[in-house]
Amino acid sequence: MRAGLLLTALLFAACSGAPSSQLSAAPAEPVRILAQGLSIAFEEPFSVFAATNLTEHEALWDRLDHPTDTPDVDFERELVVYLGMAGSSSCPESFQRLIVDLDANRVHGEWQNLSPGNACSDDLAAQGVLLAVSRAELPTTPFILSLRAQPICADCPEHPDQMVVDPAAR
Repeated sequence: MRAGLLLTALLFAACSGAPSSQLSAAPAEPVRILAQGLSIAFEEPFSVFAATNLTEHEALWDRLDHPTDTPDVDFERELVVYLGMAGSSSCPESFQRLIVDLDANRVHGEWQNLSPGNACSDDLAAQGVLLAVSRAELPTTPFILSLRAQPICADCPEHPDQMVVDPAAR
């Protein structure tokens, strides 16, 4: 009788939308967009950064000069990736997805031009994106993070549109 009452109560709570402490949390999404339309500095309009812990994440968020609180990230399961993009406001590019190439040990963004073939204005508009990425989706050893599949200067290891990220660093 007692088990039946408990089962009925749990069923009622589940159907009414009330959270149950018995239910486990939903699995994390492989990639979550934390913020869009970002840029660190227009002097360096194409750049990437990664944060493997809260201190790095807060420092990156401060550099982005964003007016809201730092987005929550579970650094046990995720790390933060910033793909910095700036371009014409009349021909913006939009982040489509994050590509993880485990064979090449590379991670990069895929972008789409939202106004192909149009004449573009000569200005810079922030189009960068801040992502929380599941560590389970990333290489387990240091990998190259780049803004696009083809870096601006593939032979320049110090170019700001690519960097080496150590996912084990905390």
